[in-house]
Amino acid sequence: MSNVMKSQWARVVHEEDDGIVIEHPTAQVRFDPVAPKPEDLVVFTGFGRGSLALPADNEHVRFDAMRYPVVEGNRRVRAISVNAVQLRFSDGRRLVHLGKALSSGVGSDWMDEAVRRFGGADWYLIGVPGVEPPSFLERLGRFGDGHWLVLDLSKSHLLKRFEREARIAPLVDRVCAAGLSATSMAPRVSVRFNLK
Repeated sequence: MSNVMKSQWARVVHEEDDGIVIEHPTAQVRFDPVAPKPEDLVVFTGFGRGSLALPADNEHVRFDAMRYPVVEGNRRVRAISVNAVQLRFSDGRRLVHLGKALSSGVGSDWMDEAVRRFGGADWYLIGVPGVEPPSFLERLGRFGDGHWLVLDLSKSHLLKRFEREARIAPLVDRVCAAGLSATSMAPRVSVRFNLK
């Protein structure tokens, strides 16, 4: 990690499935890791397997999360794995991982609270919806001017890389046409950002 600490770049790497690595000059964080390293800060999002688990805050990065409520009164309504996880780095930059939250039919109360807590971040990770709801682009716009990294978080190993990109590219085009900044990220792709 020493090369990450000296860098003036932040890099996001989409490993496979839900596995995402965030390399920032102050910390390396792995979401739903494929192969975590001992020095990594590991976040389990609870999007596809397991439950939400965050590492302890430290001097380099603070963690915040918001779960989607699955209970109504005292009874369970449905099993839904929609969480939002935010990283706040010591330089003030923020990254929010929304998984498939904006395409999952979450209620307006949850959306309002997510925008209040996580709006205005520098970067957002968002999964490609299976079926894009009519309100999808409007929901993205509510979060502000951050850069959207659009990922294929599906578990289908049958899709080849170009097939995954074919799922992502049209959505990224619509996001950009709506005046937002976005980049597509198929598995085994990385994007880096200059922090100067």
